[in-house]
Amino acid sequence: MGKTTALVVIDMQRQFPAAQSRPLQARIKNAVAHARANGWSIINVRYLMDWEDERLVASLRPLLEQDDVQQVHKCDDDGSDDIAAMFKQLPHDPDIDGDGVPDRFILAGVNASCCVAETASGLADIYPEAEVIISEAVADCSARVDYHTRVGCNKWAAQYTYNDYGTNKVKAQRIFQ
Repeated sequence: MGKTTALVVIDMQRQFPAAQSRPLQARIKNAVAHARANGWSIINVRYLMDWEDERLVASLRPLLEQDDVQQVHKCDDDGSDDIAAMFKQLPHDPDIDGDGVPDRFILAGVNASCCVAETASGLADIYPEAEVIISEAVADCSARVDYHTRVGCNKWAAQYTYNDYGTNKVKAQRIFQ
């Protein structure tokens, strides 16, 4: 059996300024199209906040609010436990797909140095046999600012470098060029 892959899109919500990046939105659209064309699972992770608008950015709603996309809500920066809980609830055939968990997770979204990196690290801990990759379809605000303000949002997807991920369990790789 070949490798199974899941594209995990994180926090592409209106309240996060980095999610407003048009270059990032274009990369996410490309990533979702690539995932669908290759038969990958797609998981949309949203930060659940009852006091803010948690809707997706408008350009991504038609892509990520479809029936083939698993919706996961998280209440913390690291969404890995919520993703693992979602996999436990999905029906699967052990003879066909083992435990139903992909062999490879490819992450995209915001904020790269916080929610994306923490979710990637968490997935690597929960699923040590899985390959966990942070794709180029990520963006970040400065680590010194509130992610809910526009001030200091200076690292959009086109400028992001991978030197910030100090871990050997997770790798950064260009996937959707």
